Amino acid sequence: MQRRKLWLTMGVDDPMMRLYMDQLAQAPGLLQLLGKARLASEIKSAGDYSYSASRYAGPGYRIAGDAGAFIDPLFSTGVHLAFITGLSAASTIAASIRGDCSEANATELHNSKVGASYTRFLILVLDEDNFDKAFHLLRPVIQGAADIDPKLTPQELKETLDFCKKYDGAHPA
Repeated sequence: MQRRKLWLTMGVDDPMMRLYMDQLAQAPGLLQLLGKARLASEIKSAGDYSYSASRYAGPGYRIAGDAGAFIDPLFSTGVHLAFITGLSAASTIAASIRGDCSEANATELHNSKVGASYTRFLILVLDEDNFDKAFHLLRPVIQGAADIDPKLTPQELKETLDFCKKYDGAHPA
């Protein structure tokens, strides 16, 4: 009955607005905080929020983190990939500056490493069954329990590591 009251108060005919109001009605504490607040614009949604750059490096530049790709918010891959791709960017730039390799070789190495990193995570989230399994297995790592949770069994940790090893060889086509 609370939802219908909210809908009538707001004059809600838009399905997106109804969905928003339904979700809002499930958070009474948030409703209380919002008080008499009103939306400043219409409700918008995006079906596919993922993206990936076509290249991650070129002469004199490197792309790292969410600038290169955004895959999935549930895994918080952006933080992990930002560190991995930032490290790749820094090491390939340093190698090029030191003369350990050409800028072209450093660029290609960064493109290859970053592409492989993004692809590994993309493989995890594209398949719904794989996503659920991945989330279950990677949860101890994501939540930091792999390091400090005394209830994490050696078998659970082994399954997590085995799952990660399975996708270690994934590379972009």
